Amino acid sequence: MKEAVIAIDIGGTSMKGAVIEENGNILYKDNFDVNPSHTTEEHKKIITEFVEKLKSNMPDGYKAVGLGIDCPGL
Repeated sequence: MKEAVIAIDIGGTSMKGAVIEENGNILYKDNFDVNPSHTTEEHKKIITEFVEKLKSNMPDGYKAVGLGIDCPGL
């Protein structure tokens, strides 16, 4: 089975994510708007759902071996 990582960039108004092979090839990417007024619990739920969406759109024959998250202020 081939390996890929899930990368997420959380911004103030949007979240971007991708499934990326070791060589840097992007297998799948997605984004959506984020409401800055969401609570911490709402943000946790959104991030979890986004990770699951990225995993479910990973091509057949790949498995996720890592997750990287970029978030301002941390």
